[in-house]
Amino acid sequence: MVDGSQYQDKMNLMINTGDDWDLCFTAHCFDFYNHASKGAYADLTELLPKLAPETYSRIPEGLWKDVTVDGKILASPNYQQWGAAARKGFKFRSDIAKEVGFDWESVKDMDTLEALNVIGDFIGKALELHPDMIGWETAEGGTLWKSDALYWDMESVGDSQTPGWIRYEDPNIVINQFATDEFMEYCKIMRDRYEKGYVRKDGSTVTDTSVDRQASKFIAELCYGWPDSVDMPGNLDVSKRWNGISCRWEIQLQL
Repeated sequence: MVDGSQYQDKMNLMINTGDDWDLCFTAHCFDFYNHASKGAYADLTELLPKLAPETYSRIPEGLWKDVTVDGKILASPNYQQWGAAARKGFKFRSDIAKEVGFDWESVKDMDTLEALNVIGDFIGKALELHPDMIGWETAEGGTLWKSDALYWDMESVGDSQTPGWIRYEDPNIVINQFATDEFMEYCKIMRDRYEKGYVRKDGSTVTDTSVDRQASKFIAELCYGWPDSVDMPGNLDVSKRWNGISCRWEIQLQL
């Protein structure tokens, strides 16, 4: 077993040095397509229908295409309820939101850019009262833009970190997501947060934020919507696991 904070670095090393290994977790955020081009994964095309016929038949053809490179199936999609329906949003310290009079529920109906601006105002007021806290979570492994096309009503085509996304409203045209107006506005917002001290100065090199999360150090952070961290009616686990943090959430289906 490999510790989560070191997983990507260790897998990169094992793949690049030709070490023997049997099974790994991978995704676009773990450089799947780059490693696939290097021949890191076994060809499962003929093995799946023969050795795992039920799995092969139950997963839609379109998902198999997502893990097919040069005509070869190189992975098995994680096809389950919490993978097919992406519940994503933002988490807030509900006690601090109440303290500064921030209506976090109002964020639910906003688009991402509008929400980020409103959240920025909340972070500023909160940090005035709690200067020892961290306003917004940042880490080296991913950003709200680079790793989360769904927030922008888009989907990645291949690796989300390289140019090539589609808009849901026009899925037949592949665009350079880094040349869009949304990306420019996102950069301006994040630059403003950096200059105001809303994020850690070393945020671009931090690889593990779990300690700060567990200590509830973040005033606002991304929410990936696992069943026990989403603010759903009757979900008592959210208060137990996340120390009263509330989550702005929505359901978006990956197309």
